[in-house]
Amino acid sequence: MQNETTPNVGEESQSHSCAPSFLTIRQYAERYPWPSESGLRWMVFHAASNGLESALIRVGRRVLIDIEAFNVWVRSHGKVA
Repeated sequence: MQNETTPNVGEESQSHSCAPSFLTIRQYAERYPWPSESGLRWMVFHAASNGLESALIRVGRRVLIDIEAFNVWVRSHGKVA
């Protein structure tokens, strides 16, 4: 019987930290319903002209999305109905 306070081996820690959360485009599309993966790739391709650069980290050819910064960017481009 395993102690309930001890996480299983390989289980990710559920602690909340102040570190930003980054996802690849594919990971973001799998986790969230909007935008689609192709729509997100289009946004990233045009990031220099649409202001999304501030929410992206480029490591070589890989593009990582800062989730919090992306949410801020989406809110700044939304219209109130």
